[in-house]
Amino acid sequence: IADRLKTDKSKVSRIVNRLVDKGVIVKANGHKAEGVNARTYALFINPNIIYSGERDNIETTLKALFTNSKSLFKEFPIALF
Repeated sequence: IADRLKTDKSKVSRIVNRLVDKGVIVKANGHKAEGVNARTYALFINPNIIYSGERDNIETTLKALFTNSKSLFKEFPIALF
């Protein structure tokens, strides 16, 4: 992301961590490669903020990732789950 935006990796990391704290995204950690001091991860956007598809077909795993952040969005006019 930092390379694509032509900015510092530390800046992107701070922004990602703030979005995680706010429940906007979830960081799903992957494996740590041997001999490397970094860990792979995937970022998922909260489907209550943006989602493309049928609202009745949201994957169970995606719902589970955002279960803990539901209270942050209690003022939203529509909740998908």
